[in-house]
Amino acid sequence: MIHEKQARALIRKMIRRARQDWTTCVYVSPYGESEVMNEGQLERDIIDAVFGCDETVLTFHDMTTGRNLGKVLIVLEYDREPCEIVSNYTDNEYINRLIDYIGV
Repeated sequence: MIHEKQARALIRKMIRRARQDWTTCVYVSPYGESEVMNEGQLERDIIDAVFGCDETVLTFHDMTTGRNLGKVLIVLEYDREPCEIVSNYTDNEYINRLIDYIGV
């Protein structure tokens, strides 16, 4: 991927913003599947899981309430600009704040 470093930075920024609330977990799964690819909640594990597949879904989960806060679809292509890797996302207040924060 041409812009891998910048894409990783963008994903890292989103994860850090979400994890400011210690009750939020981030799960990575391949698009269209339910298996979780990251074994832990370490930032590097989450980012490595995203880059382990071309199309992944980040699910933000609140551990205290047990509900999902929203999802973001990440599509990685060889020549895709970092600002274009977020292909789709849940349209709600929580995810919109994350998207606005990372500047996509």
